Amino acid sequence: MQQPTRRKGRAWRRIVITLLVLVVLVVGGWFLVARPILHGIAESQINQVATSGINQMLPFPPFVRTPSIAVTETGLNNLIVLNHAPSDPVQNAVVHITQPIIASDGSNTGGVRFDFQLYGFACSITGIPMASNGDIVMTHVQVQGILWWVMSPDEMTSIFNSRFHDAIVRLQRQVTSVTTKNQEIDIQFN
Repeated sequence: MQQPTRRKGRAWRRIVITLLVLVVLVVGGWFLVARPILHGIAESQINQVATSGINQMLPFPPFVRTPSIAVTETGLNNLIVLNHAPSDPVQNAVVHITQPIIASDGSNTGGVRFDFQLYGFACSITGIPMASNGDIVMTHVQVQGILWWVMSPDEMTSIFNSRFHDAIVRLQRQVTSVTTKNQEIDIQFN
């Protein structure tokens, strides 16, 4: 009678060990293979769209004194529509700009919010643009939806800041201030 009990114990151990091995393989496969591949694809798509927009910018003429630009919500949404193919994995992209509010505990609301669907799943990226050392930098970045599995807020911040730097270099001026209002961002250059 002891043999059936021993066999039962061995069977349960084998099942538990098999499940543990499967979990380790799936988690390891995600972090070592799937996530890096998907991260590369997402970063490539973001850079492609940003490069297209940056290439459309014209440098400020040297004789223009203290230029400023008002970037509107409508202008950004039109730019997205013009640089977006119907076959892209990102669909229904819309930018919302509201005045940012940063609470004393560090939480925030407002700023720039980019809502879109990625392969049919709702996603959003939010952040607050600010001027820093002549560049525009994005702070308080949050990533929501399935994109969060592929791109962390720190990675997204790095991409944004790199692309903003490229845009500022293209304009051949330094940013002195960024003011985010409802439906508009005012950028002051030196």
